[in-house]
Amino acid sequence: MAAETVQSDAVKSDVMPDHSVPAGIVLSRTGTYVATAELDANSVLEMVPIPAGAQVLDIILKTSALGAGRTIDVGDGGDIDRFVDGGDASGAAVFRLSAAAGLNHEYAADDTIDIKVLGDTFPDEATATVIVFYKMEGGIADET
Repeated sequence: MAAETVQSDAVKSDVMPDHSVPAGIVLSRTGTYVATAELDANSVLEMVPIPAGAQVLDIILKTSALGAGRTIDVGDGGDIDRFVDGGDASGAAVFRLSAAAGLNHEYAADDTIDIKVLGDTFPDEATATVIVFYKMEGGIADET
């Protein structure tokens, strides 16, 4: 088998928030993926759609035990480890945004928050849940 890209229900729904959200409102979006078959190493799971103009404040990822030797990256279409780089996913784990490049990252175009399993497969029946906290840019004059 070759690495593939799969999508959570949140991505499949193709729902994006209204771009007229008032300044200072923190939004969150959750995506969960449950494997119905084993995925090859380096497969990408598109977990949460993120709109243009979003500034990421935090990300939480929870995984079931994926097995020995597996690590996980959390990022997007432009940088697969923008938020988490090489987290140990051998046992059930929770990861938070830990890569400095990810804090307040602002999206110029619609994208997805993705996870990638390295070191071995994403096992059949394994689960991953991603929660993204973000705000929309441009609402407060002193924000950059």
